Amino acid sequence: MRTAKSQFTLVKRIFFCVVVCFFSWNTQIQAQQAPIGSELGLRFGVRPALSYRFMPAETHMVELLFAKSGYSLMLTALYQKQQAALFPGFYTRYGGGFSLGGWNEQLESGLDVQVGGDYYLPFLPLVVSLDVRPWMRITGDFGVNGELAATLRYVF
Repeated sequence: MRTAKSQFTLVKRIFFCVVVCFFSWNTQIQAQQAPIGSELGLRFGVRPALSYRFMPAETHMVELLFAKSGYSLMLTALYQKQQAALFPGFYTRYGGGFSLGGWNEQLESGLDVQVGGDYYLPFLPLVVSLDVRPWMRITGDFGVNGELAATLRYVF
């Protein structure tokens, strides 16, 4: 029977191996580049949204989400950094931004963080994304929440 200390040591070793493998693979495939352009699509999650994303620089992205949140209409702007993942066509991204919206003279705003992955389909101008987006509302309905969502975008 393993003790709690030996299980914790095993977890630390596995974590160390995963980190070393990630950085060693990441340096080998850095030359891959996602298609530079604009993307428009739909986000499917707890709060469905219209998604528009563009790349102002080679590895940087700006994503705008327009969604209905409770009784508010929300606009979310996210600045993200993208990098190549393990396989061709796969990319990871992370970033943050803010949300602003309102309804019936009530302002709602907050901070958002997003971590996810993208897969650019090889022969179609489509990208499929899966991400986690936690947020904290500062005005309006104060609180912390989040969602897991999938997005399908057309690349043009």
